[in-house]
Amino acid sequence: MNEVISIHEAKTTLSKLIAGVLAGNSYTIGAYGQPQARIVPIESIKPRRAGVVKNKFEFDEKAFSEANVEIASMFYGNDAP
Repeated sequence: MNEVISIHEAKTTLSKLIAGVLAGNSYTIGAYGQPQARIVPIESIKPRRAGVVKNKFEFDEKAFSEANVEIASMFYGNDAP
């Protein structure tokens, strides 16, 4: 386990700690020598693909029956069916 960095030291050197994390290091922050938190590199985040569920769902036009005119107008504005 690595050395526990005090909260005060972590606050005053946060930018250096972040630079170290970006280089692959991790740090333990604590109070009175007791670990309380860790700063670690995050896993790489996979980009989201747009349109993954496109054409996977069907929309029932009957959902906007006359009883739901108000809801239809929220979706379609003045052009509600």
